[in-house]
Amino acid sequence: MRADDRIIFRINGTEKEAFMAKVHKENKKPSEVLISLVRRYLEEEEQSQTLDLEQIKLRLQEHENKLEILENKLLGESAA
Repeated sequence: MRADDRIIFRINGTEKEAFMAKVHKENKKPSEVLISLVRRYLEEEEQSQTLDLEQIKLRLQEHENKLEILENKLLGESAA
């Protein structure tokens, strides 16, 4: 996939110098690191939404189980 867009933002000089020094030390390109961060950020969002849905499913199952127990108790008391 060819990159054809830009994001421009400001950062303080100290942070920029530290970032550039670390990138240079790791023999990477600044854009390579930033693109990696953006991709990880986007994946986190997707994973978070999936996790939320899984949590909802689990809670729903728990409530269904509790409801079944209560129904069984109520039917047992009615029969007695």
